[in-house]
Amino acid sequence: MIRNNLIALGLMSMLVLTACSNSSNDEQTTNVVEQKTNIVRVEKTQRVSIDNTLEYTGTIEAFEVTHLGAATPGQVEKIYVEVGDKVVEGQLIALFDRTKLMQARIQLETLEQDRKRMDTLLAAGSIAQQKYDQLNAQYEIAKTNVEFLERNTEVKSPINGIITGKYIEDGEIFSMVPNPKTGGKGAIVTIMNIDKVKALFGVSEKYFPVLEEGMKSNIKLDIYPEKSFTGTIYRIHPVIDKMTRTFTVENIIPNSNKLLRPGMFARVELKLGTIEVLIVPSTAVLKQTGTNERYVFVYEDGKAVRKIVHLGRLIQDNLEIISGLAENEQLIIEGHSKLMDQTPVEIVK
Repeated sequence: MIRNNLIALGLMSMLVLTACSNSSNDEQTTNVVEQKTNIVRVEKTQRVSIDNTLEYTGTIEAFEVTHLGAATPGQVEKIYVEVGDKVVEGQLIALFDRTKLMQARIQLETLEQDRKRMDTLLAAGSIAQQKYDQLNAQYEIAKTNVEFLERNTEVKSPINGIITGKYIEDGEIFSMVPNPKTGGKGAIVTIMNIDKVKALFGVSEKYFPVLEEGMKSNIKLDIYPEKSFTGTIYRIHPVIDKMTRTFTVENIIPNSNKLLRPGMFARVELKLGTIEVLIVPSTAVLKQTGTNERYVFVYEDGKAVRKIVHLGRLIQDNLEIISGLAENEQLIIEGHSKLMDQTPVEIVK
């Protein structure tokens, strides 16, 4: 009898302990659920109309650049310009040694006299046509040689502009050796036309079908914070750079007051009308540590769902979403910094 009572007492103790254990486990499970339920705020994603303004950086360059040299080496007798001088098309810039030119002119004059005599003899039938043709060919070659030497003895400016570089002095030999200051070309001087300048910048390939020659742009420079300049697209390069996926656009900018100089840093704005874009608060977008991956969380059926997104432009305090997110989704904008995919969440107003 005593033994039976002890067994019964033991069984009751085990039941009590089991009940307590189950109660404790239920309480821990409840606590875990409570700990995993995060409080968040959400905002519906939407599209908005914005000015489609493209912003790029570029460098001001001269509209025309000529690294002026000669076709053959030779001694420079005189250079008539200095750095900073203004020149006009056809103006004499440098004079080379004229010995060869004078010899060539004498030879041409001699051949010209011979040809005049030959004309008389040919008309009288005193010489063969073949002999006359040979002399005429020599005359044409001599004439071409004189013209060549004139161009390269009296070196003249091919454009209106300003002298920005001088690499030879009076009496020195022009050797046609490549000059790193002129992009590897042998030159006596460099002439730039800055009555108008151009700004070159790279544009993403997705805008290639949109841009056209004649479009206006707004140019700003840090050196003139209170000024803006109007540019016009006058050349669109036809090739896409396979490394950067951009193409080059050239803007022409009037510069009659000479405020803009080659080498200046410029900011270019192109206005392409208005477009509708999907934007979200920039604080809602997170970055995966150690990568460039950007992601957001959206609320779906009581859980936070992680979505990878691709970003566009920064628009004030918002970011443009190019892909990865649709309109009217419930974007988590608060309480998302420590969330993981499929974490239970509760929305508060």
